[in-house]
Amino acid sequence: MKRLLLGICFLGAAFAAGAVPATATVTDQRPITIVETTGPHVISDLPCLEGEEFLATGKVTARIRFVQDEKGLHFVFWARNEGTLVPVDGTGPTYVESGNVDRRVQNVNLINGVFVGSFINNDSFVAYQDGKVDASSTIRIHEHEQFVGFDTDGDGVPDVVRVEFQTNRLSCP
Repeated sequence: MKRLLLGICFLGAAFAAGAVPATATVTDQRPITIVETTGPHVISDLPCLEGEEFLATGKVTARIRFVQDEKGLHFVFWARNEGTLVPVDGTGPTYVESGNVDRRVQNVNLINGVFVGSFINNDSFVAYQDGKVDASSTIRIHEHEQFVGFDTDGDGVPDVVRVEFQTNRLSCP
């Protein structure tokens, strides 16, 4: 679900940036909210818990907002993820994800050709064993990506990237 939404959002942002007519006005503000309930379904491909089977249930609330005019585009996507992972075999902790917000922001300035994108995700799957928090089994995820690109030839596509970084930290039990 997350990857699909992000792909749709980035395609929409790229299309919107390329489709802005020279005389556009700032009337193009389109907030969108999507709520999707997931599960129950069995999953076994989780980072840190490879091969272990869990019954997964959850909900994703995504908000998307575009603001564009003749000068550029501002695009914000955030998704709040809530979920529960219960071991299929009944052994081990139950993991609960709540409060996490994935946030993506794109700013495109068509006048000077500067493209800025950032992504931040701080997430945790808190482990519960016998109704108590098991801090030693909690999974923590930190992701941060950013790039700054420049369109040097006026075709609306960044040609030069001057700042780009990605930080991914995963703390497994």
